[in-house]
Amino acid sequence: MANSLFSSEKKEETVFLFDITSSSVGGSVVKFSKNREPVFIEVAREKIIGNSQLEPAKFFSSMVATLDKVTRDVAERGMLKVTALRLKRPKTAFVVLSSPWCASDARVVFEKRKNPFTVTSEFLNQKIRAEEVSFENSLWSDGRANDHKKEIEVVERKVLNTRLNGYETPEPYGKEALEFFMTLIISVTSRTIAEKIRKVIEENLDIEQIELHSFLMASFLSLREVAGDKNDFVFINVGGEDTEVMAIKKGTVTKTASFSQGRETLLRRTSAQLDNVPPHLVVSLLNEYASGKDFSEKLKTAAEVATEAWRMELMAIFEKFSKEIFLPKDVFITTDRDTVSVFTFILKNMDMKELIFSDNPLNVKIVDELFLKNQEQSDKENHNDHFLAMEAVFLNSLWQRRSV
Repeated sequence: MANSLFSSEKKEETVFLFDITSSSVGGSVVKFSKNREPVFIEVAREKIIGNSQLEPAKFFSSMVATLDKVTRDVAERGMLKVTALRLKRPKTAFVVLSSPWCASDARVVFEKRKNPFTVTSEFLNQKIRAEEVSFENSLWSDGRANDHKKEIEVVERKVLNTRLNGYETPEPYGKEALEFFMTLIISVTSRTIAEKIRKVIEENLDIEQIELHSFLMASFLSLREVAGDKNDFVFINVGGEDTEVMAIKKGTVTKTASFSQGRETLLRRTSAQLDNVPPHLVVSLLNEYASGKDFSEKLKTAAEVATEAWRMELMAIFEKFSKEIFLPKDVFITTDRDTVSVFTFILKNMDMKELIFSDNPLNVKIVDELFLKNQEQSDKENHNDHFLAMEAVFLNSLWQRRSV
């Protein structure tokens, strides 16, 4: 990950923050203050018209058009409030990308030798570069990985954890070891996507710098801020068209995966089972199903068929993870508020006995409740966007360290 573009030694700073998912674009103006929680000055969010079933070029164009509208809305309303509050104008825009606009992976490096060796910066850089190349090669199956690499932009490469001889060693340089262990996150996007995002933001905002991040990185570091003493858990982000899954062990990301089903997929599948019932009614029906209300056999069957496809995809990932790690029983989930109870219901009713070695269901916690409670009450009531709230916690942790 590149060095943050936050200004140093400031007691207060205002920035733009954008969140681009598979189904919507969020935008905000956020104020960071020393030893305080972030405060939202303005928030906007718009749905992306269409979905990932569209031709990729059309879906991309729809995302860009939505980003253009959100940046203009935030610029107009946000800057009026910035002026009224006598804040300094934002000079930096941070953009957090979710799948499919960004591909991320957690990589684990382990090396054991018979004789002690010294960990140098050259050794570490070689390991990071090797993992980066391996990840980039895994993105294509057409045998033309080298041709595609010029299309890639690295969003971040962040070392999360290093251990020497089994002991946590944050500063391993110059130290000798027989065993070396490292976890890192690598995130990439296409140059076309990155350049178009920058172009739209630069056209609508009077800023000096733009910094891209992945939702994987933002969610992991922000969860670490609010998860308390929990070091082992699974994080699930249910987007509009995709679901991202991340396993954290001993406080660091160890496994990641995703699949192409999300909230919108679930709604479309349920609607199709019910002769194309409108989306708002589908949401209501699914929530009633999750609450345990009596249903007609047709409605119950439709809900079960629709939710089963998502459950099976997630179970396949859990089974794959469990072959390499002991699967945590604690799960944090985030998705749109109107369907979070539905996905929580699915998780709590999954048969996990053989994977978590317990008769008890998964311990599911809703992420937005953790992050929104940290906002000032007036701010929470006016700007209730848990995705942006999570990302603001992530950026605030970076800002607090750089303003010391």
